[in-house]
Amino acid sequence: METTDKIKGWLASGLIAAACVTAVAVYSPVSAQGVAITPSSATSRNLLVQWNDNDPERVDVVKWNPNGLDGTEANLTNSGTTGSAPCYNGDVEYFGNSWAPPDPPTGKVLVGAGTNGVRVPGPDSKVVISSVSDGCAPASAGVSIGTTYKFWQGGQAINKMRVTRTFSFESAFNRNFRPFIPRFYPISAFSQVLHPNAVGTSLITEAVGGATCPLGCTVTDWDGNNEAINWFAIHDPIGGRGVIVRRAPSTASAALWIDWDGASFTTASSVLLQAPNGGFTGDVIEQETLCFYDNSTWIPSLELPPGC
Repeated sequence: METTDKIKGWLASGLIAAACVTAVAVYSPVSAQGVAITPSSATSRNLLVQWNDNDPERVDVVKWNPNGLDGTEANLTNSGTTGSAPCYNGDVEYFGNSWAPPDPPTGKVLVGAGTNGVRVPGPDSKVVISSVSDGCAPASAGVSIGTTYKFWQGGQAINKMRVTRTFSFESAFNRNFRPFIPRFYPISAFSQVLHPNAVGTSLITEAVGGATCPLGCTVTDWDGNNEAINWFAIHDPIGGRGVIVRRAPSTASAALWIDWDGASFTTASSVLLQAPNGGFTGDVIEQETLCFYDNSTWIPSLELPPGC
């Protein structure tokens, strides 16, 4: 099915609510609970996320300030490519990628090079995306994907956003894959991943960057389906800042994937979903909450900050 036909199908099937379609047609900001949502950005008091105009899934800018955005914040993410346009050998690195290891072009791209689709402001402080990576064969997986970002303006949730991504597998997908890659820049600063061990009794530090896991490493001493300890933190040990990625329990078996990428100079650690016997089929839903912190809001420990 051609990409335009797929987009028409998403709209007709109600994957994007009528309210969202109306909002994008008007192209005016949608403000709910104090969060300003436009077709290309979401801004709360403490957090700014900005998407690319040409790729509906690609996040170009992430800025956060626990004291309120004042325009001085550095961009916490970065992008990069290898190879030649337009497909760059399937290797287009950005915040929000979904890849099946190994890295493209050998691995498969679910979100990244060749991604097409639509992104619209949604109700209740959300951004709603429907996409498919089908434009960069043979790397493109051609899987229909729905992604929703949720933001908050006040209370203990002020410093977080939630990502829900649904993968619709029309045929068996027999690869492990990384459902959401939150890239943080630069790798020289965000050089650690912190996580509880699988029984929740100690906090483990994984080094990222350099010769450590240049092609990615799987950590099995972690329990992504135990609600008490199903998180990891991408950490800047000098600046005392970072982001906690907390995974919602699901039916999918998950490991922790430690990684970094040189084209974007980003840490690229993420959840790794492990294929069941017979592969992934039907809808697979992954939900992750990203909680931003610095040493004024959280000192790394087994106890998460309020609201995360």
